[in-house]
Amino acid sequence: MVVFDGASALGNESLISFDAKNIVLDAFKKAENEEAYVLRFHEYTGRRGRLTLATGLKFDSWCEADLMENPLGEWKQTAMEVEVKPYEIKTIMLK
Repeated sequence: MVVFDGASALGNESLISFDAKNIVLDAFKKAENEEAYVLRFHEYTGRRGRLTLATGLKFDSWCEADLMENPLGEWKQTAMEVEVKPYEIKTIMLK
């Protein structure tokens, strides 16, 4: 890891945040086969519900994907809101 002196361009804003306490971020990385980024997280308390994600980074669109990073629907240009099931691993792609 390389650390540089200075301030984040995000200021006090979080890089990634969830509006639920029962979610853990597992990965944020560049997609393997597409010009996109992958956000992977899971629900760890056995509860289902609706989740809103926010990021301090600028993205034009997002979609849900499978674990192999294949999009599971249309790319959306709305707020990132998804349904989570108990103990579910969820993958979101960002462009």
